Amino acid sequence: MLLTVYDKNGTMKASLSPDDNSTQVKAIQSDNVLTLSFTLYEYVALEVNDHVDFCGERYWLQERYLPCERSTQEWKYDVKFYGIESLAKRFLVLNVVDGDPEAVFTLTAPPREHVELIVKSINDGMEGAMVWKVGRVEGTENVVIDYRGKYCHEALKELAGKVPGAEWWVEEGAVNLCRCERGEEVTLAYGKGLTGLERDKADGVKFYTRLFPTGSDRNIDPEKYGHSRLQLPGGAKFVDTDVERYGIIHHYEREAFAHIYPRRVGTVTSVRSERVTGEDGKEFVIWYFRDDTLDFNPNSYEIREKVKRVSFQEGSELAGLGTEEDGSYYFEVNFDSGTREFEIITIWPYDDGTQLPGDRLVPKAGDRYILWNIRMPDEYYALAEEEYLAAVRRYNAEHAVDVSVYKAPTDHVHIESSGIDLYPGRRVRLESAEYFPETGFRVSRVTKITRKVTLPSQMDLEIGDSLSTGAMEQINDSIGEVREHVLHLNGSVPDLVRSWETTPASDYNVASFKMLLKQIADRALSRLNPDEAKAYINFMRGLGVCGKLFNDILRVGDKLEASNQSVYSSLRTDKEIEKAIEELDDKYLRKDIVDTARELINFLKGINVKGAGVFHDSINSPDFLSGFLNGKGWAIMLREVMNVAGAKEKKSYAEFDEVTIRGALRVFEMIINQLKGEGDNSVFSGMMKVDHVDLENKKIYLDTGGGLLYNPFWVDDCLECQRYGGRPLAGNDYNVTKHYELVVSATGMGSDSDGEKRLDWITYNAFSGNEADIKKGDVLVRMDNLTNPDRKGIIMNMTVGAFAPYIDVLYGAKTDPDDAVKSRFGNLAGVYNAWFGWLTGFGAFIQNLYAIGEFHFKNGENIQTRLDMMENLFRVDMQNKTYNMSEKDNFLKNASFTENMDGWQRENLIRAYTAGGKLLMFNRNLFAQKEKVAGIVNLDGRNVLRIKNSGIRQANADVRKPDPATSVLYLTFKYLCKSAGTLTAGFEGSSQGEGRLPFVRVELSESVETESLEYTGTWDGVGDFVLRCTGDVYIDVLALTNRPLEDFKIEVSTKFVQTAEKIALLGERIDNTDRTVTGLGIELDAANENIRLWGEKTDKINSTVTQIGIDLDMAEEKLDLYVRKTDDINNTVSDLGLRMAAAEGELELFSKFEDKANGLFTSLGTRMNSAEGTLETYATRLNSLDGTTISLGNRMSAAEGTLETYVTKTNAIDGSLTSLGTRMNAVEKRFTSYVLTDTFNGTVGDINVTLNRHWSAIEQTDKNLLLSINKSTGYPLNKDVKFVKGMNGISRYNNSGGGSVAVRRIVIYRGASVPSTSNPPAGGWTTDDVRAAHVDDVYYDSSTGTWYTYAVSGTSYAWREGTPEFGTVPAEQAAVIRIRKAVGNSSPGLGGFTFSTPSRANAVFEARFTAKIPAGYRLNFASNGVGNNGHRMWITDNAGTGDWKEYRYQVFCGASGSFSTTNFFYLTKDVPAGQTNDDYNTAVTWYLKEATVFDLSSYEDPVTYINLTEGLAKIKAKRIELEGLVTVNSKFKVLQDGTIEAVDGKFSGTLTGVTGSFKSLNCVNSEGKTVGGISFGTDGKMWFSGDMYHQGYDYVNKRSYRLYSSNLWCRGSFGASGRNTLVVLGSYGYFYVNGLASETGKVYVSLVSAQSSNNETYYTIPLYGTSGDAAGFPVDLVIIRTTGTYRYLLSGDKSQRVTVINTNDQNNNIYIYSNGTKVQWAGGEIADCRNIEDFMSPAPAGNLLGRGWIIGAFRDNNWS
Repeated sequence: MLLTVYDKNGTMKASLSPDDNSTQVKAIQSDNVLTLSFTLYEYVALEVNDHVDFCGERYWLQERYLPCERSTQEWKYDVKFYGIESLAKRFLVLNVVDGDPEAVFTLTAPPREHVELIVKSINDGMEGAMVWKVGRVEGTENVVIDYRGKYCHEALKELAGKVPGAEWWVEEGAVNLCRCERGEEVTLAYGKGLTGLERDKADGVKFYTRLFPTGSDRNIDPEKYGHSRLQLPGGAKFVDTDVERYGIIHHYEREAFAHIYPRRVGTVTSVRSERVTGEDGKEFVIWYFRDDTLDFNPNSYEIREKVKRVSFQEGSELAGLGTEEDGSYYFEVNFDSGTREFEIITIWPYDDGTQLPGDRLVPKAGDRYILWNIRMPDEYYALAEEEYLAAVRRYNAEHAVDVSVYKAPTDHVHIESSGIDLYPGRRVRLESAEYFPETGFRVSRVTKITRKVTLPSQMDLEIGDSLSTGAMEQINDSIGEVREHVLHLNGSVPDLVRSWETTPASDYNVASFKMLLKQIADRALSRLNPDEAKAYINFMRGLGVCGKLFNDILRVGDKLEASNQSVYSSLRTDKEIEKAIEELDDKYLRKDIVDTARELINFLKGINVKGAGVFHDSINSPDFLSGFLNGKGWAIMLREVMNVAGAKEKKSYAEFDEVTIRGALRVFEMIINQLKGEGDNSVFSGMMKVDHVDLENKKIYLDTGGGLLYNPFWVDDCLECQRYGGRPLAGNDYNVTKHYELVVSATGMGSDSDGEKRLDWITYNAFSGNEADIKKGDVLVRMDNLTNPDRKGIIMNMTVGAFAPYIDVLYGAKTDPDDAVKSRFGNLAGVYNAWFGWLTGFGAFIQNLYAIGEFHFKNGENIQTRLDMMENLFRVDMQNKTYNMSEKDNFLKNASFTENMDGWQRENLIRAYTAGGKLLMFNRNLFAQKEKVAGIVNLDGRNVLRIKNSGIRQANADVRKPDPATSVLYLTFKYLCKSAGTLTAGFEGSSQGEGRLPFVRVELSESVETESLEYTGTWDGVGDFVLRCTGDVYIDVLALTNRPLEDFKIEVSTKFVQTAEKIALLGERIDNTDRTVTGLGIELDAANENIRLWGEKTDKINSTVTQIGIDLDMAEEKLDLYVRKTDDINNTVSDLGLRMAAAEGELELFSKFEDKANGLFTSLGTRMNSAEGTLETYATRLNSLDGTTISLGNRMSAAEGTLETYVTKTNAIDGSLTSLGTRMNAVEKRFTSYVLTDTFNGTVGDINVTLNRHWSAIEQTDKNLLLSINKSTGYPLNKDVKFVKGMNGISRYNNSGGGSVAVRRIVIYRGASVPSTSNPPAGGWTTDDVRAAHVDDVYYDSSTGTWYTYAVSGTSYAWREGTPEFGTVPAEQAAVIRIRKAVGNSSPGLGGFTFSTPSRANAVFEARFTAKIPAGYRLNFASNGVGNNGHRMWITDNAGTGDWKEYRYQVFCGASGSFSTTNFFYLTKDVPAGQTNDDYNTAVTWYLKEATVFDLSSYEDPVTYINLTEGLAKIKAKRIELEGLVTVNSKFKVLQDGTIEAVDGKFSGTLTGVTGSFKSLNCVNSEGKTVGGISFGTDGKMWFSGDMYHQGYDYVNKRSYRLYSSNLWCRGSFGASGRNTLVVLGSYGYFYVNGLASETGKVYVSLVSAQSSNNETYYTIPLYGTSGDAAGFPVDLVIIRTTGTYRYLLSGDKSQRVTVINTNDQNNNIYIYSNGTKVQWAGGEIADCRNIEDFMSPAPAGNLLGRGWIIGAFRDNNWS
């Protein structure tokens, strides 16, 4: 089987024959993968979107694939192609709005609209490589999907899960969303299409028989419902299905029922909006809606701690919008019970400030909504439970399915002969009496197919109802038929006849598309697939075909693949031949013509040459070394020599160990070398001549030269002799030399007594050669020794002979001949080395080199190497240049020529030879000659464009035009010319002239290095671009850009520098493209014992500098790691690092960030010191704009057992401070927690400023706990805080005296011009003494922002530009104080400054100053006497930072003792533990810019505190409030309601209360004796002993005191000095609440009038006051004092008695009702009245006026 791979444009890339490992795997709702394994015999790179067609489907490559190289001619491929099901994984679902794709959006729409969007996203992603369609989609209800970066396959999976019974699958380019079950039913069984059958279970499909459902907790109030979640009816906890068959198998499910809860789907009936202004001053709109069908008040059903929410349903513009929680979108709402309106709480969910609801997304009448987070009315719960039960039953019906899957391999013979087409979803009748005993078969479907590519009918099937769950998706499936949902639009839809149904066609049904295709296929011949006609078909144009297949001639441009039934046209044949030769010519050697290989060819099994062999330079063994004694290998070569005429000529040379000539040997010059110890060619080694030999005993006697020489040979010496044996004659077998070797076995010396005749000797045990050749006079030379390493070396000096002169140093010439030559000096032409090949010229070939001097050598193109050697210095510099140019930089299309020639037209001419009109072939290869070449070739490992007597052309339409058109363009070539010729390049027909881009014609010469050409000018946009060359040229760079090639240059350089003290390895990369400079380095400094590794990158475009490094310092035993980035555009600096110091045992980790534009500086870090046992973490943020500094941190000291945490905020502008912290001290067993604030009345620099300090603290030890709140007020003692007038009381502090410590005020002058010695301020300094006093003063030029310092050089004074040593300071700063320590004596420490503040009893001082102290130094405090038990402390850290920082120190003076001066401050230098300071030689300078001392002596003892000790709890406060239950020894309690319970109590002062209860109260006299009391009985009675008085005067109300009582029983006498009286004056009256003796305070009362049954008016007299000061006033006496006729009705309680007097003696017309009778009161009459209502018999009628009132005897008093 042959398959064809095409690129994304449909161009064929390769034909392949897959092997047996190739498969197709396809399943429902899963991947569709075609795995191909094959071998190609040329390299073909497979790119993304390359595709192959198989079994009617197209498969794409999803990533670039590179094959495995088996050899130079064999490439192995194992590659996966993917169908659309898998392609869906590549692309996001995108919503294109106004041309911009959005990956984050929410869509509420029917399923079909979702599928349409997904299909469009896939098509867009494939860039037109395919057009997929929407197939069958079930479901009509809206579905909400939140597309937040969701891929297409994820969206299809989610969509399928939301449409009941749906699966997604693809058929013939259509994406379907329904159950995949299709095609006519096919019968399969073992022996009937199947070769086996196995039952298994679908992977990942949950099978269960007992479902434990979990209901929603929404709208559930547990206090009312009794459960936290919705329950099944009757409270059932589980539901069973098929338990009897399969037993109990559990399953838990919650998500499927989360949408069911007590709820009401309401409908919006009206909407209104209101524009309001928010707290931020911005306007927005509030939306309200009503639901007139809502029959309950939601406010009455609120759930505690929950806010009402509304979720709008499908169809509303707000559906799927709002805040998201667990997949639900909602808006919070308020409900107005009065207006019955919902108010939607507005949100702003988008970054652009758009409100929601808002714009078009607002509620509308008719919108449906669900209200939740409330407790629903009771009737909704039963409905929800029934809905819940129905959903559980549906879930069981859909999920409690048969999860069996049947796996079976197919019988490919049966499948093919039966023409069965199997695919996922195909309906199957699976027959098996064993597996299906009840029916003998099972109707199901194919769910997965694994197909063999080489035999497509050989498949492994999976058949079942459930789908296995892979990594791709979670599937909700169903067994049985899925009900089809059809949307009815304006009428009914006809019945649909599907492809597997046999329903006859009628006017009342419609055929599916598949059915239509089937009917067409039954009636028409296919043009796309193999087919046959069952009857004769007559083609009217004269061609008849019966059962035969015919393909047209394949012409140029046809895409069809060649086969045995097709032929090429002649023109197509020429093109195919040209293409094949072009592809093979530069890759393979021709064996039919003369050809050239540009690279080395290795013949692993030899080479057999049957003709003339031509070798231009040499032929030699792999490792050849010339030499007489030490030579090895063999060689035949050409040598260049100088002849007698002074001209160079080449001569051939051969060197072998032995040569046998069987025929004649003609020699024109013969040189015979004899091995000897001296002469022209000599060996420097031990040697002696042979005197004679004793062959029998293998003993050679040595000639001592008349007794002068001694035997130099040792045991195991390897000796060699080589000697001329006579002229070459036939009689001596042309033996012109003799050569033998031997190994010495013993040595000896003759007797010195033999004198000149003494002979030394050796014996030998190993001999190579002919022993008969040993003759007198032979010279034996030591060449090696078998065992003694000191006797293995020799030196050879060759002055004549081949390749002479040279000197060789040999070691192990016999024991290690291949590696014996350790060095050769002189002519190196006789050396061949596997690394270097043939060496040339004079020089040195050595194994190791240690040298001092200069070396110069040259490497390849663009690389220049320089080795500089000087005394103590070794240096290497290397540089390389490349060009970083992308396709978008080049106006020419595909001008990099890295892979193909797309976009270029080539001129290639291959001349094929013919004989008799037929192509001439040799050994099945075309005999041709390549005359013109234009194509991509490989040169030195990279692809370049080769043009040989040819050219290329790019159409004008493919050339990108510059914008603007007047842009200057740069046309650049980088090339290597192998054969000279004319280069022509440019745009044909374009305008030429000055300033125009020229049409270039230039002669190129043959070159060995790459050269460049560059031309500039404008282009008018006319003409195709052409490039031709009549020679042979290789083009590496062809660029048409709007910038010169130099702008694309990347320069890379490395440098190695070495001295005796230092080694530096440095690198630099300069990228002109992105304008970056990167430097890298490793520097090793042995002298200073440090190593530095660093990198620095400067980005000129973004104005950033990034630095990364490691500093290792062994001298100081430190290691620093740092990362730093400076951004000049944003004006920020980031600094991160790690510092480790072994000597101090310290580690610091820090991170700093400075935002200069916004005046922000942030510093974070951790410091650890194992030597001191401390750990500190800190965080600081400085805001220079508002003057605030916030610091947080903690300090731990294991040595001191302390832990301190702190948070502080200071404000440099107003001087305020807020500080919070804790301190723990294990040694002192103390814990302290505090909060402190400082505020100022005025600014810190004001003379009259005061400091207000408040702080609270908790101080705790094991025996004491103190909670306190404190405050104090202070004022500055030193008022010139910023040194405007002088030193502000500061002076030098140095107990050693002398001038090593100096304190000086540095004045800061300001102006708007450049200072000089003639203008102010220096213009007024007229004497040297005055000028000297101003040295180091500074001047700030505000017009330019430049600083100057007044300096002296010799006797000359001048202003010098530059930032002062103390840095920059604010504009209001008048001066700074400089403290300078020079070399010399100082004490204590490095000296410092002092305020010399006088101390006094109980005084509290705080020194505050801002100083710039170098890092590595710290402040210390010293003092004279401050009284007994005084104490002092640092309020801030005391370490120097190298920057301005505020420091504060507090002194608390004692109450008594000796008092003197205080506030002395001095510096010390930090040194490693165990070392001491060298104060004498330490020089340091530091500065003050603000300094003062505050007197805080108004310090108050704790204003409020609680102090707990072992025996005492003391509380002090202006007011103490207790809440909760308070108990004291169980005998005293203050309850939570304020009630006090106590066993006993004694009050010496005043007891004030509101309510209370007592059992008894004693009255005591001044002596404490009881003289009376009150007791309270358990029967509710209160008993008094002693007299009880209630009297006095109420001066506020101006009356006597009163006693109010409900009932008052008197067992003894009872009397009153007055009676409660109501004076009636006709229709009104007065209650005389203060007695008749006083008119003051009487209370007016209006009498209520009414009509009697006979229409007479009467007034009611109230006998009990109810308002004002008369409230509760019972009336004893009624005085009627009026004229005229009045009728009255008494109103009083039962049994009340009242005396009524008519005090107008002349008015007899006063009447009072009694049981329906008007009783007359004549003038002056008095009578008692009593109310005995309900106690009269017979009872008077209920409607009688005055019912129950009985009147006593009258007494008429007449006084007028």
